[in-house]
Amino acid sequence: LVQTLGMALVPLTGNIGQLLAATCIYSVGNGLGSGSMMTLGADLAPADARGEFLGVWRLIGDAGASGGPLAVGGVADLMALPAAIWVISAAGLVASAVFAFFVPETLRKPETRPASPADLPAG
Repeated sequence: LVQTLGMALVPLTGNIGQLLAATCIYSVGNGLGSGSMMTLGADLAPADARGEFLGVWRLIGDAGASGGPLAVGGVADLMALPAAIWVISAAGLVASAVFAFFVPETLRKPETRPASPADLPAG
């Protein structure tokens, strides 16, 4: 969401200071999410096919990274560059919603139970 906010602010900038502020917001979002996709893939990969799973995971991610500039260029060619930025920002909002509602938490915490008298040290 932070990256999306930074991207959405770019067409609203009118000078170098505002553009710098928008890119700083975008960069903070990029830093917060950096590496999270591969971590998520490693958490979701089945133990018996981890290498294959991560290879396909990376292929899909790289296809998206390669296709993004093509999509921006296509929309900018048909409309204008600000419209392309709005399209990418909308895609960021959709991706955020997908993560919020459909991607499960991968952190597995050990089960805890209340302490019993047997757990207390003798003495």
